[in-house]
Amino acid sequence: MNINFATASFRDFENIPGLDAIERADVFYDFLEFMKDSGHMNYRLVNSSGCGPEMNIITPYSGGQPVRHVSFVSNDYLGFTQHPLVKKAVIDAI
Repeated sequence: MNINFATASFRDFENIPGLDAIERADVFYDFLEFMKDSGHMNYRLVNSSGCGPEMNIITPYSGGQPVRHVSFVSNDYLGFTQHPLVKKAVIDAI
């Protein structure tokens, strides 16, 4: 096994040859500790806006204030969930 934690992604832990699920989980735990110690546990940040292509995120480095960021993980890359007509249609349907 040769995983460089500095460049690893979650996919690198899906199938590690020669390790069973418990052993892979142990390696993944080590990876999470590495990420935490490096200050890179950024997938658990507070979102202060709706989901969309841009989001207001409060990071450990923003002094508690939301900062506008591009979101590469949103399934709403066109921004439809926050569009006024979509919201109105949902409210009318309910």
